[in-house]
Amino acid sequence: MQKDSVTSNKEIKRIDNSHQQEKVSDIEKDNLKNVANRMCIQFTLAKKYGAKDLISKIDDIVISYLGLDKSKKNKKEIINFWNSKSEYLICDEGKRKDRNTEHVLKRAIYLEYYPELFFSYLMRFKEPQIDFNAIEKINGENETILDYLDKLISTERVEDLYDIENVKKLRRILASPRFGAKTAEQLKN
Repeated sequence: MQKDSVTSNKEIKRIDNSHQQEKVSDIEKDNLKNVANRMCIQFTLAKKYGAKDLISKIDDIVISYLGLDKSKKNKKEIINFWNSKSEYLICDEGKRKDRNTEHVLKRAIYLEYYPELFFSYLMRFKEPQIDFNAIEKINGENETILDYLDKLISTERVEDLYDIENVKKLRRILASPRFGAKTAEQLKN
């Protein structure tokens, strides 16, 4: 019983701290849009030519934006970047037929680079953790990564496009108490 109480308090604290996105100026929004587009271009290039050092390229983009020394460990700054700037990391480079814009994490999923980005990079941070509850407006409705994965999983013939078991695994892990990802509807409550 004690353990459940501790876990739930930690979970509540982490969830309460999510969505504390920093307000940014219009200039910084443009800079973050550039960062997001550079990331999305890396995903697209990796899809077309192979994923050589994809994660280090994404890391380099963040480190460069933050003006950090690449030779030092920048874990806390990188985590803070993902947690405080995530809502602004929207790609409009390489538009899809069904979306004009797309969050960088969703683009990684769409281009099937979620194992590298999520399992090998973002989910490896233990304390503090990455907040996977960024909300993006899609056709006037709020959408989180879980909403996106739910739509993907329910798509007809999705198994022809994706390793559906891995997509379901990603959804299950993100929704676990450790990562605390929620749907937009769950975040309203």
